[in-house]
Amino acid sequence: MQEFDTILRNAHVNGSFVCDIGIKRGVIVGLGVGLVATEDTQIIDCNGAIVTPGGVDGHVHLSQDRSPRAQEAGYTSADTIDTGTRSAIAGGTTTVILFAEQSRGQSLKEQVDKYHELVNDQGSYADYGFHAIITDPTAQVLEQELPELAQCGIMSMKLFLTYKHMRISDRQVLSALQKARELGMVALVHAENGDLVDFFTEHLEAQGLTDPRFKAIAHPPEAEAEAVNRAITFSSVMDTPMLIVHVSVRQSMDVIRKAQSLLKPVFAETCPQYLLLGKENLDRDHFCGAKFVCSPPLRSDPKDIEEIWRGIINGTFTIFSSDHCPYRFDDNRGKKLGHSYSKSGEVQGV
Repeated sequence: MQEFDTILRNAHVNGSFVCDIGIKRGVIVGLGVGLVATEDTQIIDCNGAIVTPGGVDGHVHLSQDRSPRAQEAGYTSADTIDTGTRSAIAGGTTTVILFAEQSRGQSLKEQVDKYHELVNDQGSYADYGFHAIITDPTAQVLEQELPELAQCGIMSMKLFLTYKHMRISDRQVLSALQKARELGMVALVHAENGDLVDFFTEHLEAQGLTDPRFKAIAHPPEAEAEAVNRAITFSSVMDTPMLIVHVSVRQSMDVIRKAQSLLKPVFAETCPQYLLLGKENLDRDHFCGAKFVCSPPLRSDPKDIEEIWRGIINGTFTIFSSDHCPYRFDDNRGKKLGHSYSKSGEVQGV
């Protein structure tokens, strides 16, 4: 007879099916009605409550004060591995995919090893994996280190088309995609036109226009749509699977849907903030507006929100993640008054 450590009685699973769930050593090993318990079995009566598998958040930034963005801006992310994964499991997310960021001149493999050490030191309350962020795709990184990481189970890289300290050239993107295809990896892309964003940002800052509401002006929909089109063009030419992350505007979705209709290996992710929040939140004064700063920014056109909801329903988006990367207001290494919106962090969401 199968013995269980825990039995969840009267659990609502798989639509209208109500049954017991038997668990042994943290693994579900039995489903049925009237599962037999021993005197050592913990019994939890779900009383018909819906029971689902633990969630997977594929886009989570934790303990990234050493990242190129943090170094450039001089701030520290709010969550450690410990606190971030505690938040995750409190909300039913039992797996998070974190980011191991390479700064220019660094070994990517060494950075991944450091993030593993960080998890070991702090402890994780959730299962975890890593995406490898590449900001310096040297021959050593592409030819020696990426194959080693792939052998260790890291099968995704992230490339940036924006942020001065993180973006890589089109030629470097092509080289990275070539290696990704060879290794069977997926390329995640933060798609915004970096030069366009920098141009508007510099002009706005020169006029002292640094309040959060100017974030949306410096990051117009066209900056995202152009970069999405460019990234998908590269993916198509190189025949490399690509995930466009945190899509926020319908112009980007048009390009993505066209590629998907042609059976290109293009996937898309969006986030709760682009479904539920609009630019009016950025218009709040100072810190209140800064709480809603993210990249890409919240959008002003309600048609974008409507179209993203439609994309969730029709399968344009197959990934729904938080892009969790919050920063504190009560710490001198967090968001500051008078600190340009262009260097602020993301929002919380795990």
